Amino acid sequence: MQELSYSFHVGVDKNKSLEGRRLAKNSKYDSKSKPNNAIQTQAQLTKADNHNLRKYENNPERIEVIVGTNNLVEDVKNTYLELFEEARIEFNSKQKRNDRKIENYFKHISDDNKHDLAIPIILEIGDMYYWSTISEEDKRKMTIVFKKQIKDLEKIIPNFKISNAVIHYDEASPHMHIMGIAYKQGNKNGMSVQVGKASVFTKDSLLKIQDQMRELCIKEFNETYNLNYTLKLKQEGRNQDINVNDMAHYQQSTRNIRKSQEALEKLNEDANKINEKSKEVYELVNNLKSQTLNKNNFTISKEDIEKINDYIVDSRKSTNSILSTNEITNIVNEYKDDLKNHKKEVRQLKETIKDQDSTIKDLTNSNDLLVKSSENLKKENFNLQALVSALKDAIQKIKTIITTEVINGLIPRAILEKLEDFGLFKTDKNKNVERTK
Repeated sequence: MQELSYSFHVGVDKNKSLEGRRLAKNSKYDSKSKPNNAIQTQAQLTKADNHNLRKYENNPERIEVIVGTNNLVEDVKNTYLELFEEARIEFNSKQKRNDRKIENYFKHISDDNKHDLAIPIILEIGDMYYWSTISEEDKRKMTIVFKKQIKDLEKIIPNFKISNAVIHYDEASPHMHIMGIAYKQGNKNGMSVQVGKASVFTKDSLLKIQDQMRELCIKEFNETYNLNYTLKLKQEGRNQDINVNDMAHYQQSTRNIRKSQEALEKLNEDANKINEKSKEVYELVNNLKSQTLNKNNFTISKEDIEKINDYIVDSRKSTNSILSTNEITNIVNEYKDDLKNHKKEVRQLKETIKDQDSTIKDLTNSNDLLVKSSENLKKENFNLQALVSALKDAIQKIKTIITTEVINGLIPRAILEKLEDFGLFKTDKNKNVERTK
């Protein structure tokens, strides 16, 4: 039974870290954002709009909008009005100071740069190797599958409102870009309804969402294409919250692959032409007639000469095509370099994790020692408190005995005066003895 891959990627805010900005600055790709970043500002949303809707390319027929319009930014703004406007008006009505009122919640979230303005999701089934064998007409059937996935997503995540969804048919594999807003209700602080990615996409909820979407997608795919495929097992580490807004590496890879495929197709076409013409030239040469006066010379017509010249020209073109396919080797070498760098990064990461595990173990041992020391101190403190209490009782008894004896005249008052030096007793003007407080 044939297996297909499935991807469900959710955007995150890795660009907020210093490491994210460093990687973006040193990136060799066109994009200056760390791959897979979240949408936190209107500028980032506009950038996603340009990419998702292919605003700067001349093949709009290769994309298909199935939710929203050709204006992603306006779609998101309209969703904000639908979700938050009533809560915003209610919140403002309770504010006595104008500076605490929120005039525009979309702008408010975009300006604070702390919350996700919108959440990008990318869905894809099958890889470029599978789709390279599928006709354009059959690829377009994925619209049916993706529309079903939109309905599935709305049911599985009720607190995620989809503003826009567009399918890309202009890359190696058909895939869908979704832009939506995660929100939370019943808030006691601030507006009663607010953006809330953290409450919708948790680590546990994301795992459940991916599992449900996977099962539904392969079912819908098989129903649409009348097939009986299964999905490949999820790769380790692919269940994390991975952001995919720009997909710089992916886009660069698909451009290179598409360019390589076009070069190979052109080369095959040229090779077939040469193969046909070589047969024609072979027959032409074998059918040449020798001249009557000189058996070593052959007669050839002008038409045949043109055929041979055409063959030579096509051969040169094919040779140039072969030379141009050296770019494929360069691309492969580039991927090898990237793979080496990734392996190095993974190795460094493993070493860092190992060091962190060692540090955590040391801290755990230290914590155990502190806990034991704390328990011992508690026991000693308890014993000291008991001792102090016993001493207080003893002193109280001694004070009572001495006071009684002085009053009865059994102990000279001079002894009592000596004890006053220690602050234990004092006498009043009537020479009555009382305990010190």
